[in-house]
Amino acid sequence: MPGDTLLQAFATPIFLRKNAGTPEMNRKLADTIRKMSADNTSDDAHRAHQGGFYTKGDFFDNDTLPGVAEARQMVGKAVIDYIRQVTGRKDLPSHIQIISWAALTHANDYQTPHVHAGSTLSGVYYAVAPPRPEPQGCIDFLTPLDLKEMTFLKGDSNTYCRVVPEPGDLVLFPSYLKHYTHPFYDEHERTVVVFNAHISRD
Repeated sequence: MPGDTLLQAFATPIFLRKNAGTPEMNRKLADTIRKMSADNTSDDAHRAHQGGFYTKGDFFDNDTLPGVAEARQMVGKAVIDYIRQVTGRKDLPSHIQIISWAALTHANDYQTPHVHAGSTLSGVYYAVAPPRPEPQGCIDFLTPLDLKEMTFLKGDSNTYCRVVPEPGDLVLFPSYLKHYTHPFYDEHERTVVVFNAHISRD
């Protein structure tokens, strides 16, 4: 029979959930991470960032701290929803392990292009993200397809996909997807929770 089918071959699924967390949770996370930055040194080993404070990769283990337990539950649900939407399967993988860290950044802090090697999915939750003109504070994902640098359709972004974050936004993406962040240039703070998910099926 006649019919059309559009195959999304080699598509890269980036998941954006708006208002994933509540304003109250965001305030709790901001206070918790700010206090951690005052009491600890930044864990800078093997990181892509230039400036800012970063916790160790055990942030979700601190579930007695304000906002952390809610954030862990929110991220876990988003990971499951992402898997189901991308795979179309209702059954879940037998093993999902999430590790996380938090970051507090200020003016002129940014991250260089990098991937999250050794993980399946990665993501970032924006507890505090002051509105700024693009590209300040944005996260850009670079195309994983080398030939995509050639022109395809007019108006199509050939080399990157940009997310302009707002408070409460949660972004999930394949860990192989190279990305970087843009600095902003005033004295406001940006507070995020970053995570990796290791996923496998027996």
